[in-house]
Formats: sequence, structure tokens, C-alpha cells
Amino acid sequence: MPLAAVIDALLPPACAACGRVGAIVCPRCRSAFRPPSDPADRFIAADAGVVLGEAVTVVLAALAYEGPVRRALGRLKY
Repeated sequence: MPLAAVIDALLPPACAACGRVGAIVCPRCRSAFRPPSDPADRFIAADAGVVLGEAVTVVLAALAYEGPVRRALGRLKY
């Protein structure tokens, strides 16, 4: 039995958005993910005072920061 299977049996993954056991992000929460509704929110330029490194000047937002995405990122971050 692979080590990953043993770890999943002992510590089953739970959805980062709702806590449901079975996956890192469950299908129900994943289906609620939405792209940013306003095109202006999709591209974010860094503020002059924020140092992100030489290579990062613009960031693309893949998902709207609301609902399950917001909860999942909060739980993964903190």
C-alpha cells in the first residue's frame, strides 16, 4: 500500500472550504467557484510600495474572491 494511501486512511483530506471529508476541495464547493465578474478585477498591478520581485509586475486573478474560494484560501492561509 502506498504511503499516500496510508496517510489518507489515517488523516482523510477535508475540503478547505466547507470541511467535508474526502477531498482537498469537494465537488460541491468546486462547482461554486466563479471567475471574477468585473474584467477590471482580473488583472491586478502591484503597488509601487510592494516589493514582489523583478519578475512579478501584474497578477491574474483566476477566481472571484468570494464564497468557497474565500473560505478555502483563509483556511489554507491561516
